[in-house]
Amino acid sequence: MVGSFRRALGAAIIMANASKGAQMALNRIRTAFVLTPILFASLLAGSAMASPASSPGSVDPVVARIDDTEILRSDLVVAQKLLPARYRKMPLEAIYPFVLRQVINNTLIVRAARTAGLDNSELLRQRLEAIEMRVLEGAYLERATKGKVTEQAMRDRYRLVTDERRGQEELHVRHILVKDKRTAELIIQKLSKGAEFASLAREHSLGPSKTRGGDLGFMGRDGMVEAFANAAFGLKTGQVTPMPILTRFGWHVIKLEERRAMTIPSFEEMRPQLARQIRGKIAADLVKNLRRGAAIVRFDINGNAMPKSAARSMPSGMR
Repeated sequence: MVGSFRRALGAAIIMANASKGAQMALNRIRTAFVLTPILFASLLAGSAMASPASSPGSVDPVVARIDDTEILRSDLVVAQKLLPARYRKMPLEAIYPFVLRQVINNTLIVRAARTAGLDNSELLRQRLEAIEMRVLEGAYLERATKGKVTEQAMRDRYRLVTDERRGQEELHVRHILVKDKRTAELIIQKLSKGAEFASLAREHSLGPSKTRGGDLGFMGRDGMVEAFANAAFGLKTGQVTPMPILTRFGWHVIKLEERRAMTIPSFEEMRPQLARQIRGKIAADLVKNLRRGAAIVRFDINGNAMPKSAARSMPSGMR
């Protein structure tokens, strides 16, 4: 039973890793692996052990045989469940050749890895345990949220979100992110002498928006870290922060391009986001209750007792 679970687990995780970035085309399912360390660890999760014989016409027939190892249709079903959403919704028959080919490839690699003795590695054993923990975590949360992301729950959540947004503003901002305060101050000086913000952003900014001249588009307050939001919402249109703003990302120079009333997407546009928010709230409440019922003692990175003040200084979401 354990071997069967580990074989299915390995196939499922491998298919998930092999299909990352597969959102654009079904052809991505056909492509060969690039064996990263974590993917290679997940390969070893499969047992590649012979399955109990399956008779013709059974509900879980053998769909391939490699020497004495049988691959069951249920192995393909598990693998499909870890594919991107659009492929999970397709009939297995529609992508059957590709999924079968990949699971066969997975099994061959697993067998070769075991023959080479790689499954005896302590590091890989630890990684397999970590993978199993993530799978169990996901399964538990899925069970906890099952049947709770209803149409009514999403509409109630939509009303709550839209009521919060109604009457709020969102800002069109640009920023330049640098490592140190002095660099930010020099940039502000250049801007005060007429330098173009977008050009300086492309030249100096460390953020991914540098290619867009530091343009972050329209953002609400909840989309910004607190210090950034306080500075941005305190600006007038066209104004630049007179002093650098420090966040956990570095030092920012911020420019306000435009203000407008916050737009409210339709219910259908927000449907996926609402479902995620409901699941997230259920998970957060579940973890909070689990923490209340457990005796948790923290230690620092060297294994010494951690002062209570150190835990209190951490961001609330990281405690």
